[in-house]
Amino acid sequence: MFRKAFVVLGLTMVAMAGGGCGLSGMSRTSRAAEHYASAAILMDDFQIESALAELDKAIALDDKMVLAYSAKGDIYRLEGRYDQAAESYERAVELDPVSFHDQYSLGLVYQVLEKLEKAVKAYYRACLLQPEHYEANFNLSTCYLQLDKLDEAQEYCRRAMELDPSRAQTKVNMGVIHDLRKNYDEAIQSYKRAIEQDPSQPQVFVNLGGVYLKRQKYAEAQKNLRRAVQLDPDLALARERLGLCLYRQRKYEAALAEYEQALGLDQQSAAAHLGAGVTQMAMYLQGQKREELRNRALEHWRRSLQLDPDQPNLQAILEKYTEQEVKVTPGESEG
Repeated sequence: MFRKAFVVLGLTMVAMAGGGCGLSGMSRTSRAAEHYASAAILMDDFQIESALAELDKAIALDDKMVLAYSAKGDIYRLEGRYDQAAESYERAVELDPVSFHDQYSLGLVYQVLEKLEKAVKAYYRACLLQPEHYEANFNLSTCYLQLDKLDEAQEYCRRAMELDPSRAQTKVNMGVIHDLRKNYDEAIQSYKRAIEQDPSQPQVFVNLGGVYLKRQKYAEAQKNLRRAVQLDPDLALARERLGLCLYRQRKYEAALAEYEQALGLDQQSAAAHLGAGVTQMAMYLQGQKREELRNRALEHWRRSLQLDPDQPNLQAILEKYTEQEVKVTPGESEG
């Protein structure tokens, strides 16, 4: 990475010398280039802090050396020091707005930092510079999706899909977009295409099962959710969704077992606590008048509200609760 960039810098220096650059300016540029070259050698030996120190020396001599800022950004990004990476890339694109590498890398860093609006701007500029770059288009689509800007998300997801039809992840994102738009048939088709290309994705089976749940096609939902569990027995979300599917079919014992499995994997799942409580209350009201079922249901509901206070339906049930009045399903309280 650094050696190739340094060659470009060296050619620039030769051109400057041929153009009659002043001695003092050339001297500082030459010394900056030497520090940059030292950084490249140090990075080859994984001496990261020493390499950063050399890059700082290069910048001290030439504060417009784009390659040095870009190199610092790359090092910081690979090290997971994303705030520092962002600062370096920001300076690089300020000096060279048409650097695709730095615009795209800045988008990556902003996305990791969850600065999505800034990530969108960086990826958008990167797409203008290289419209046929798959990752830039796909990542831009993902950021728009996270910002709930579905029109833009769909447009750039479509572009990414056209650029590389072999990628399953674009079909997954398109499925999510259709799902959010309540275009359930299209969502199902997108998820199925993703699975055809890569059948080892438990989360996609969960997504597909969730759409079938919304369509009240419980046999299909259960089939896909069980496949997700087979692929990843420790995926709490798959267990929770399977619990809901079984609850909707009034298979309460089996549903409760799945909710308990989900909570064994993730005690912080508000949805699993809600579902376990609803199932136990249903069992209590429909003949199993065991007081421990009622008490456990209330405990689960209180815990669910602690984890996710934004459940007005569930809050109202707890406030107005009587044995005769409780009638709720997990889907209602989850919104």
